[in-house]
Amino acid sequence: MTGDVGGPDSGRFENDNVSQSEICLAVIRLRNLSERRRTTFLERVQTMGNFLGGSAFAMASQIAGGYMLVTAMTLRRLTRQELNQLQHELQKVMTDERGRQPALDDTQSLQARNRKISRINNAQQVIKARMSGR
Repeated sequence: MTGDVGGPDSGRFENDNVSQSEICLAVIRLRNLSERRRTTFLERVQTMGNFLGGSAFAMASQIAGGYMLVTAMTLRRLTRQELNQLQHELQKVMTDERGRQPALDDTQSLQARNRKISRINNAQQVIKARMSGR
């Protein structure tokens, strides 16, 4: 088996802290749950946030850093409340970035700051268009 750390009989994978037997036990426990508890568990898993990056703040930071492009397709999975959250976090990142004033003779820092502000502004426009239904 590729990816094993301690040989084929160790049962542990690289980068994982969980052995195969622990995963099997968790699956068996999930199967043994009552139907009501199983649906509650699955509802809880399904209602987790849809933000790429884990949270609205992380997604806003990734957008500002240029690691993520915002399009109508990337926002399709977000609910109206999540779009409002993302808009709020983008506004906070924008405020922080506008408050950071690099030296006027440091053109690289000025350009990086302006690119970040531009990415945030574009993302806000896409979100507003998505929320208005266009």
